[in-house]
Amino acid sequence: MFGADHIVNIKSKSKDQVRNEIDDLTRGKGIDVILDIVGLEQTVQTDLRIVAKGGALVIVGLFGNKISIPAFATVANEFQFYGSFWGNYNEVSEVIELAKRAQIRHRILKFKLSEINEAVVSLEQGLI
Repeated sequence: MFGADHIVNIKSKSKDQVRNEIDDLTRGKGIDVILDIVGLEQTVQTDLRIVAKGGALVIVGLFGNKISIPAFATVANEFQFYGSFWGNYNEVSEVIELAKRAQIRHRILKFKLSEINEAVVSLEQGLI
């Protein structure tokens, strides 16, 4: 599903249960990219426990007032943190429905690091 190898439903699970399930699926590595569309303190704290070293945490919108990001965890795990204020609940719901109906078209290409210039050209030309 759009590049996801696994989907974990965290509803009604403790933080430890979520962490254990993620550890089992990733052999203890953690999740490479987390897309958090809730943006509450509780969800971000769960995200911080399961993001892979060198991974990325993306918060889309911010429905809580503030969140705490421990500096040591960020530096030690070398993950990247992104924030994006994108749309509202109705717009996010619409995009999710489009995805469910497979109406979002995307093209994913993989490039070696040595092919970075070709990747940029492909991006500029709208090929990816």
